[in-house]
Amino acid sequence: VDVRTGYGWTALQIAAHNGDLETTRLLLESSADARAQNDKGQTAAAIAAEDGHKELASYLEGEEQKK
Repeated sequence: VDVRTGYGWTALQIAAHNGDLETTRLLLESSADARAQNDKGQTAAAIAAEDGHKELASYLEGEEQKK
């Protein structure tokens, strides 16, 4: 679930970038690491926030705190 692309992104980070809440939830239920950082040091929450997905970013920030 936490395999990285050639750019250092996980599936969770890609879902966050796309603003895809359903996929984000599925990945987290499958034990995706909400605290994983890409090559720029960004978590999925930071990526979602940067891309304007504020509700998703807030949700992911809560998930980061759980782990």
